[in-house]
Amino acid sequence: MGRHSLVGVILALVLASVLAAATPLSDTEKSTVSASQYGLLDNLEESENLLKISKRHAEIHHVAKREAKMHAVSKRQASDTSRLEALQLRTALMFIEADQAADITVALALAEVFNKINSTLQAGRGGNPDAFERQLQGIAANVSANSVLPKDCGRSPSDSGDPLRGSHPWVVSVGYKNGDKDTIGCVAVVISRHHVITHAICAATTKYDHVLLKNTAYKVSNRWFHPSLKSDDDVTNGHNIGIVMTEKPLVFNDEVQPACLPGINDVVSAVGDGTTTLVGFEASPRGGVTKYSWANSKTFNSLLCFEALGALGTGGGQSRNSLYEILNRHHMCVLRPFKEAELSVTVDQDPSTGRVEVTGVGPVTDPSSNYPMAFTLIQTHTFWLELMVKNSIRLLL
Repeated sequence: MGRHSLVGVILALVLASVLAAATPLSDTEKSTVSASQYGLLDNLEESENLLKISKRHAEIHHVAKREAKMHAVSKRQASDTSRLEALQLRTALMFIEADQAADITVALALAEVFNKINSTLQAGRGGNPDAFERQLQGIAANVSANSVLPKDCGRSPSDSGDPLRGSHPWVVSVGYKNGDKDTIGCVAVVISRHHVITHAICAATTKYDHVLLKNTAYKVSNRWFHPSLKSDDDVTNGHNIGIVMTEKPLVFNDEVQPACLPGINDVVSAVGDGTTTLVGFEASPRGGVTKYSWANSKTFNSLLCFEALGALGTGGGQSRNSLYEILNRHHMCVLRPFKEAELSVTVDQDPSTGRVEVTGVGPVTDPSSNYPMAFTLIQTHTFWLELMVKNSIRLLL
């Protein structure tokens, strides 16, 4: 056998051995390779046969690569379909919010996006979720650009050095008056001269007819809660939020200031963690109530909290925390006991501006464990809040 023929046989043997380890062979191919490995190939005919087998393996690998590529495309299309379905739900929710705010222009723009997404899904095409995402962001950005909320928000005039450890002039309460006595029903956050945000049940409770400040009470003129809430059971769905509007404008001073809202197109990581400041009211040993704050309270965003609660319920005879069943992207978990901080909201300082934003309201918890608390995220409701404030101003005219 010539030198070149021998080299060809050796190369073929090596290639066949490598490919055989990666790809199943037919019985004939197995026997041929087995013979070659035991040195029984002694002529070019057998060498050529082995090269044919190697070529067969190359074809198999080519098909495998093609199938893998098709699988990747299919997976990407499935991912695109999932994103489109999520965008469709988000668009529908934004449409309902715009409809409640009676903003026809925004509602029509959202209806157009919804119909386009629906047509794409019905056609079975992967579509381009990013394009629809940009359209929704554009609609939201336009709402933000037309905001009537105070630009000079999130300040604490008497605590300019560290506003999160000061008097928290953005946090007030909603309740009722009984003669000279004020009764607090829930905590609220000032966002304009006529609007405070609070949790949904508080906004829906007509008995709570005053916004209560330190030495002043403002009569409530209108109230709204999020349109996705149809019953008391819905308050755990991440939309536990409402708006209360006063007849007369609040007077801003050192003790009363509006908080900022998070950016309307800010992205909240579902797996993020960090800290927040809880601000609320508690019974005072001397009678009445006092405002308190818990700085550096540990937070987990929805997915991380979901995974943590899932792990808690898998061992030691513990039952699974009921929050595990209801957490979604509209929630943020705070590692504080609910019974000690039921009347609270969360606020944070924007590192880029130094202004204080309200980030969470309406905490809920598992009644059997009291821990952690799941707040309704403000950021995922900024669009609704902006629309409601802008369009409710007409009621003052």
